[in-house]
Amino acid sequence: MPVQLTDDEFCSIARALADPQRCEILRRAAVEGEVACAQLVEGVALCQSTVSHHLKELVGAQLLERRREGHFAYFRLRRDVMEAYLEALRARTLAPPPPRKPAESRARGA
Repeated sequence: MPVQLTDDEFCSIARALADPQRCEILRRAAVEGEVACAQLVEGVALCQSTVSHHLKELVGAQLLERRREGHFAYFRLRRDVMEAYLEALRARTLAPPPPRKPAESRARGA
């Protein structure tokens, strides 16, 4: 069943994607399938605590899924959520504007 995003979820994802380092983490998760926090630290030139903070934000926005194995945490892109976000973004930005009422058109000098 397709994921349906609420307005709050949509905005949470938009905020999470506003950071270039988070976008790089998502890209790596998409390409590699599943990544460990330690792999991300090596690949993005950030300290472990900063990567952990970004991962927490991405998990909170439902863009990443976390799996624990012993002391290690692995992260995987939630493609269903990303697809739902992209569809919602298309619907919000590419939808035709609502038709103007005749009184609004005259008031604006149209």
